[in-house]
Amino acid sequence: HAVAEGMSCGGDATNTGELQVSDCQAAFDIETQGGHTLNTGLIHVSGGDGATGVTVSQAGTFDNQGDIRVDVESGLLVGVSYSLGYYDQSPSFSNSGSIVVQSAGAALSIGLQFDNYASYIPGITFYNSGLIQAEIAIRGDGGYDKFTEIRNSGHIVGDIQLGFTLDTVVNKGVIEGVVS
Repeated sequence: HAVAEGMSCGGDATNTGELQVSDCQAAFDIETQGGHTLNTGLIHVSGGDGATGVTVSQAGTFDNQGDIRVDVESGLLVGVSYSLGYYDQSPSFSNSGSIVVQSAGAALSIGLQFDNYASYIPGITFYNSGLIQAEIAIRGDGGYDKFTEIRNSGHIVGDIQLGFTLDTVVNKGVIEGVVS
């Protein structure tokens, strides 16, 4: 199974239309090197064996105001993979749209997966006022000495797995799942 991409770029990236991809592993593969990523349209990945809707490395800012949907039959499904790195000056993540990851078979679905191993970034806050829906809605590794804060005023359907003691969830919306 070959790796296929709907879009790959460096710097700032914007999707305002429709990006629909079938039978591939990533629809939107971005290395912004501290730039800004904005989605106000539709990103949809279907079919295939494992897929990621949006991969953001060297993350910078990420703002989803549109819809990200991933639905495949097997493998690991991820709506957004967000990775902090060397270029991040002031990383931020905001979702006021929807991130929906659904498995038609035995696949594991994750709405947002992130890591923060950049040594000089003390932590990050994720803002959700929209919908994040997956078996594991949010799974992250903020590093041993980093803080991760999830601020939810929207709707999260699925578990939240953060894993370290410096992590906080502030909920003024709805969470349907286990927070650990």
